[in-house]
Amino acid sequence: MAIAVAVPDRMKKKFEPKPIDASMRRGWSTPYGFVDFTTPVSYEEAVRVAKIVADRTQKQ
Repeated sequence: MAIAVAVPDRMKKKFEPKPIDASMRRGWSTPYGFVDFTTPVSYEEAVRVAKIVADRTQKQ
């Protein structure tokens, strides 16, 4: 037996098309560790952000 449930629009999975540029991804493995973004970014941007985060979180 199955039960049908109405899912509110705010909870439905949103379709995200793949970026047109193949060099853009949401997750990158950088020399500073893996970085995950909510929007696709280039490798250069991922390295820049990862370096900033690594510098701020580095133990002193």
